[in-house]
Amino acid sequence: MLSENKIKRLLLPISLMYLFLPHSVQAFKQLDSHTHGEIELNIAVEANRVYLELESPAVNLVGFEHPPKDESDHKIIEHTEEYLEAAKWLKLNPVSQCQLHTSKVQNTFSVEDEHEHKDEHDDDEEHAQFTAQYEYKCKSIEQLKSIDVMLFTDYPNVHKITANIVTTKQQNSFTLSKNNSRISLD
Repeated sequence: MLSENKIKRLLLPISLMYLFLPHSVQAFKQLDSHTHGEIELNIAVEANRVYLELESPAVNLVGFEHPPKDESDHKIIEHTEEYLEAAKWLKLNPVSQCQLHTSKVQNTFSVEDEHEHKDEHDDDEEHAQFTAQYEYKCKSIEQLKSIDVMLFTDYPNVHKITANIVTTKQQNSFTLSKNNSRISLD
């Protein structure tokens, strides 16, 4: 018979695999429930690591979903990619001594650029989005009690973030807003 601790140790890696399996191109190109103003944030904590994945409609972060039309659009996309890659929108409490180990940001604009001939009013038109993945290594993971999400301040088109959490202590979901942007990991 498996003890509760053994079950948790088995379920966490399975949960992590589910959260962070690479998306197929089709799944990456369009969120299942593409809602402007809303972002999904998945967080998993295992051993001394924190894994995060953000998915957002592009309009939330760059203000448009159409393929970039000019140099200004390209610069906005580039700035957003740099901002997300640096993970400046995440604040892990400092006593946990977590350092960003890896980050990867993708968007679907480059895929859409190849299909500019598509009618902009086509019912099958797919929406652009950003996906970002992060891995933090922490020296004192037991001190990681909260994560502050700063996207509301920097991106006014973001109104709601659904944060899904998996740790050895909890599996939970939180709704974040401008007035409630802290995720409690206790």
